[in-house]
Amino acid sequence: MSIKVLTLVGSLRNGSVNRQLAEAAAAVAPEGVEVSVYDGLETLPFYNQDIDVEDQVPAAAEALREAAQGADAVLLVTPEYNGTTLPCSTTPSTGSPAPSAPAP
Repeated sequence: MSIKVLTLVGSLRNGSVNRQLAEAAAAVAPEGVEVSVYDGLETLPFYNQDIDVEDQVPAAAEALREAAQGADAVLLVTPEYNGTTLPCSTTPSTGSPAPSAPAP
């Protein structure tokens, strides 16, 4: 049984050092650890609880949730801007169900 790690890259820029680091982590993962770099964050909308109800969740958010549900761990690789990690600040909210949503 392998450990599945979902890697989210906070920089969308082509050639991003963060993406290179994430891909390097996937390449050097030890035996028994499967690291996947998630593609699709560029289509992820800002979190909006008003549409976080059945049949209204954006497809990009649903895809991220499905990927997260299949992972044992999440690795965030993000740039730093003025001491903060803003590019990834909305991802955990969008990637997890609303508090009123039933657990999978």
